Amino acid sequence: MTLSWNQVAIEGEDGEETVAFSVSKIRAGKRIARRERANMEFTAFVKQLGEWWIGWIEEVPGVNCQERTHEELMQSLAETLSEALELNRRDAQLAAGDDYIKEKVVVA
Repeated sequence: MTLSWNQVAIEGEDGEETVAFSVSKIRAGKRIARRERANMEFTAFVKQLGEWWIGWIEEVPGVNCQERTHEELMQSLAETLSEALELNRRDAQLAAGDDYIKEKVVVA
């Protein structure tokens, strides 16, 4: 099964059933809007250490994962990055209070 960056595969306990769902659909019972980040790209540093694959997202400190396969690692990094960005967004909104405007910032 081929998954996009915002999908995760879950293997059932019997090892046969795989279910894919969109990471953007539900987090803690709430729908999260992802369209603002639809075209964002990030850089993952990835390497294999023994039987494990480990990786870090260059642009976002603290986003790192470890998985058994390269494919699982990339899926885990995408999900973890998505969650970190959402938490950062919520923190920024809380810090700004009630009277703020949102503006786009472009980095070349």
